[in-house]
Amino acid sequence: MPRPRGVLVIDDNDDIRSLLGAIVRTQGFLVWLASGGFEGETLYRNYGPEIDLVLLDVQMPDRDGPATLAAIRALAPAVPCCFISGHTGEYTEDQLLGFGAAAVLRKPFRLSELIDHLRQLTGPAGACGHTNECRSARAAGSVSEYTEEQ
Repeated sequence: MPRPRGVLVIDDNDDIRSLLGAIVRTQGFLVWLASGGFEGETLYRNYGPEIDLVLLDVQMPDRDGPATLAAIRALAPAVPCCFISGHTGEYTEDQLLGFGAAAVLRKPFRLSELIDHLRQLTGPAGACGHTNECRSARAAGSVSEYTEEQ
């Protein structure tokens, strides 16, 4: 049986980080949560072999998303990353993709869109080893929507 896929969520907003962590867990993924870029890099250093995808906020006070991605890519050049942001600041979507991100999800985004990206970037449906659980959780989450107050 394959191991569950791992996702590192890096976002400085406590509520968003917790919500994303809970949603991703319901889909059968292992989850690590970091409140900033430096903490995210440390978690990747410690758990990198178990992390299959990084969800990364763009604007954070300690180190922004692109700099954090560069630090993580120095450790693992091929790890997939999706930027998630309501405010990309000085960066355009093309620039963020140019840093090597697989996708840029603008807040608010549909949870089904996030889950689709997670599945595409970490392997085929059911790769987590919890096929029935993942399918039923995905169906339940497909009507949910994540929003961030602006």
